[in-house]
Amino acid sequence: MEAYIELKKGMTLAVADHSKTRINALLTHDPNISDVTLGILEDDGIKLWNPSETMDK
Repeated sequence: MEAYIELKKGMTLAVADHSKTRINALLTHDPNISDVTLGILEDDGIKLWNPSETMDK
């Protein structure tokens, strides 16, 4: 699995790295996922998804 995590404005690199590590651990706990590559992006201020739409599925 490959994914990118967009940081919230003002988030420190230390907090971002901790979040990335925690998300990686959660994903690799899934028996259907054997490898995870996560990247970190700075917030560009553009929202491309709606969390309420993904929560219903």
